[in-house]
Amino acid sequence: MKPDKDETESTIWRCAAKRTSTRDIGVVFSIMGLFGLQLDPSHYTTRSEALLSLLQRSMANGNRANWLATSLSSSSIIPHFSTSGRTPLSSITSLDDNSREPSIQELVWYLSGAPIGTLDDAGALKIVVSFSQVEINQVVKSRNNGLCFGFDATLEVHGASRSAGIFLSGQTGTHAAKLGTIVLYSTTAVARFLYLEDTLVMLLDRVAGKWCKKGMAAVPSELTNGWEEQEVIIVGKN
Repeated sequence: MKPDKDETESTIWRCAAKRTSTRDIGVVFSIMGLFGLQLDPSHYTTRSEALLSLLQRSMANGNRANWLATSLSSSSIIPHFSTSGRTPLSSITSLDDNSREPSIQELVWYLSGAPIGTLDDAGALKIVVSFSQVEINQVVKSRNNGLCFGFDATLEVHGASRSAGIFLSGQTGTHAAKLGTIVLYSTTAVARFLYLEDTLVMLLDRVAGKWCKKGMAAVPSELTNGWEEQEVIIVGKN
């Protein structure tokens, strides 16, 4: 059976996010060959430079932005790697906790059907996605969804009289962009995590004329029905 490309690439990014190194630029060079790409180490002095170049080349080859699912609570859209020398296990403690590294339990699912687009030299992502104005209320710390998202909330689609319970990570936003489908890895070890909904959206705010990432949410797929497709340029705190 041919491996699912979304699953393979998402797994690479997730595993890279779990890896620690005292020289974080080395993490980028260690995974570039898995995407069939080569970077000249002499051209880069920082992890940010090398990672941005890797992402740009990957998207230029038509690969999907599966890496968007590696930074759930962070306001960054670019994946971050740890230099602590310890495997990240921490959980979210508040809506303002944007420094949390991905947890081990976030490995139980991957993002399928992520958007294809471009990434400029400033790290701004241009994609065509289903998009809608939303309102998020009743945010409470979750008691039953492990370390994956951290909060329960209610999302209402503006002007559509549709609302549903969601799982939230990071902060709330005024708009949402559909990123793809959440798919659970088919192993018995993840059976207890079947609470996940099946669509991942990025929560956004309009700041100084730019769409800025605020957080992520797992929502029922029917909640995104009727959202209009449009091109958006998203920036993050990278």
